Amino acid sequence: MLLSLASPLRHSRLLRSLRPVHTLRAPSTRPVHRSFSTPVSPPPKPSNDSESSDAVPEPQRTTSPNPEAEESTSTREQRVEELKQMLKDWTERTSIMIRQRADGYTAHAAATFAQLGKELNKVTGYGDIEVLKKRVVTQEQRIETARQAARDAKEEYDKAVFQRANSQREVNDLLQRKSTWTDDDVSRFTSLVRQDHLFEQNEARAKANAALTESEVEREFSELMRIILHRYHEEQIWSDKIRSASTYGSLTVLGLNLLVFVMAIL
Repeated sequence: MLLSLASPLRHSRLLRSLRPVHTLRAPSTRPVHRSFSTPVSPPPKPSNDSESSDAVPEPQRTTSPNPEAEESTSTREQRVEELKQMLKDWTERTSIMIRQRADGYTAHAAATFAQLGKELNKVTGYGDIEVLKKRVVTQEQRIETARQAARDAKEEYDKAVFQRANSQREVNDLLQRKSTWTDDDVSRFTSLVRQDHLFEQNEARAKANAALTESEVEREFSELMRIILHRYHEEQIWSDKIRSASTYGSLTVLGLNLLVFVMAIL
């Protein structure tokens, strides 16, 4: 009986000896930093009623005008306006000067090109064609003058024919009642015969003048045709020269290109 009770006690002591011994550590003196993820809410603001009741009205500050500041501001504005006016005047003067220079350059370039064209026409022989063109214009003006003279001469001739026809009609009327003539009719017949002779001379002169002006118009027109044909002939000669020169120039350029090609290959 005693042996049976002693055996469990021995076993319990043995188990206690085999258990691990936990050493107690002293508490650490280092501060522990803890981070809180939840934000800290600010303290509640007082309501409007409490603000209105607790707020103390601030005294209104009266600012006295500063004459120096006002004067400096007006001076600054005046300077800005002066600068704007100066910039505007400078811009206008610059634009006028640029425009004048551009006009001068344009006129100089036009004169230079005109002189170059004259020299080129003189070299190529186109100057003679220009002279013929001017002659054509002058001849056209002469034809217009001759035609106007022919029209005036025709009107004078028609007027002379009409006057003589009236005179002859009146003479024939007097001759038909020759048996009843009075002294006034005799004097009238005499004056009519004299006027008829003058009208006949005027008609002859007007007719000759009209024929002369017509022949002048024909002559001026023939001269115009001759000048136009001469101009056409000169233009044909000039175009043949330019065509031949262009052909020779093209052949020369082709020969140079072939020579450069052969030299590049070699």
